[in-house]
Amino acid sequence: MKQKLKSIFSEREFFFNSGMVFGASFIGAIFLFVSNLVLSRAFGPEVFGNYKTIIGLFMFIPALIDFGAAPTLTKYIAEFSAKKETGKINKLIRFFLKIKGFSIVSVVLVIYVFRDAFAHMFLKDEALSYLIVPGLILSLFILLELSKSMIVGLQNFKLFSFSNFLTTASIGIFTIGLGYYYGIYYAILGWAFGYFVGNLPNIWYLLRRRFLQRNTAGLDIRRIFGTYSVPMWGMYLLNSSNLLIIPLLSLFFAQKLIGYYGFAWIFYSGIMLVPMAFAQVLFPKVSELDSKKKDVKKALRSALVAYSLIAIAGIFTIHSYSTEIIALISSEYLPGLLIFKWLNSAGLLLGYLLIYANYLSAKHEIKKATWVFFVMNIALFLVSVWVMISETIL
Repeated sequence: MKQKLKSIFSEREFFFNSGMVFGASFIGAIFLFVSNLVLSRAFGPEVFGNYKTIIGLFMFIPALIDFGAAPTLTKYIAEFSAKKETGKINKLIRFFLKIKGFSIVSVVLVIYVFRDAFAHMFLKDEALSYLIVPGLILSLFILLELSKSMIVGLQNFKLFSFSNFLTTASIGIFTIGLGYYYGIYYAILGWAFGYFVGNLPNIWYLLRRRFLQRNTAGLDIRRIFGTYSVPMWGMYLLNSSNLLIIPLLSLFFAQKLIGYYGFAWIFYSGIMLVPMAFAQVLFPKVSELDSKKKDVKKALRSALVAYSLIAIAGIFTIHSYSTEIIALISSEYLPGLLIFKWLNSAGLLLGYLLIYANYLSAKHEIKKATWVFFVMNIALFLVSVWVMISETIL
């Protein structure tokens, strides 16, 4: 047993990279966390509910037309980089930039034309259709997030960590600066500007290393797209479907209740940074080891052991001190205590599934990974509906 534990914790590089990614994400998330708290107070429950609805809806649209680009780029760039096949990396990147760029522009134009209908459907008021415009700008700028998938594939975790920090910190700063003084429209624009600023270092790195140049290297993109990207697209949609939870709930529950849920979601988003950090480091590591026909279970064990220490402590803290935490930050949201406790506890438990699903996808076990993501999102949705109904009854 001692030898097994020693073997697990000997993966110093894995723990260092995980810690670096999580640390950068956590520090940046503090800005975003504070921004959301400030805006939740400034806007009030109803307007804050509209704000979170727009953000969730238009962050989901890029995932809807991802075509499996993000996981494909991470996986195959990691493999091609290990074999020094730079030409194949260039060709793969350019392929996905073309299809994603064309698709997102097309979808944005269609939604703009029918913006009144979207406002009526999700915000229950066509007069709020002007909020669709900054949402569309947000969707366009999220396209730049593809650069992060490329950087992770290259296993440049220092740059990836910095970009994560810069993105979340910029979003936090822009949304406070613009939203607090100028309102919800400019707060949404703040999200878009944050994605633009946060990904500039990645784009500069890729240009300087000539990873975005035209290349004629031999690469069977159709095979990759058909056998990996398309199946991963379905899994990626399932993984991103949690972004639709607030928009969907807003169709059935009062905006004040949506405000409580949106407040709890601020903490849930921060909690999910923890398993995501482990998953993002685990994915390229497993891809590289799997391509070399080496044992990959050791990397998974390392991730799960380290994450368990955080999850156990987190659940204890949530159920012991939630009232004090909410009262200290914003007593206005104390009526949503039940939502706060169970949503965030569920997040820590679902983190195990997130890590495991990324492990399976890195091994190209797409069907299994898709089912794990499906179970994960169904569980989150059911918990969300249950706590909202329970809060309504109480």
